[in-house]
Amino acid sequence: MDEEKTIRPDDSHPYLAGIEPSIPVLRSLSGPLESRQYQLENEICLIGRDPESDIVIDQREVSRKHAKIMRMASEYVLMDLQSANGIYVNNLKLQRSVLAHGDVFQIGSCVFQFIWNRTTSNR
Repeated sequence: MDEEKTIRPDDSHPYLAGIEPSIPVLRSLSGPLESRQYQLENEICLIGRDPESDIVIDQREVSRKHAKIMRMASEYVLMDLQSANGIYVNNLKLQRSVLAHGDVFQIGSCVFQFIWNRTTSNR
């Protein structure tokens, strides 16, 4: 049995160096993509094992088209695309979730943190 790891994201520094704060960022906290960061500049961000995905997670437990993050008006919504293993947002298995600054979600063994200060956003 694997030892459980608790991830405690650092909310004291919400923006990453060199990143425009008005554009939401996904920061990978663990898994094969650990320490990477992804700016959500497009309307839709596809996540999955498919090489055509915006964020590719090459793991068996990740579906080819696992999830997407969609900008809807002034919000970003994470949606499960009927994947085999689902998505976990703040440790809850959900089909869909409006992401808030600091939320943590898991796909396969990858844990991401959503970083966005809505007060400085003009979207």
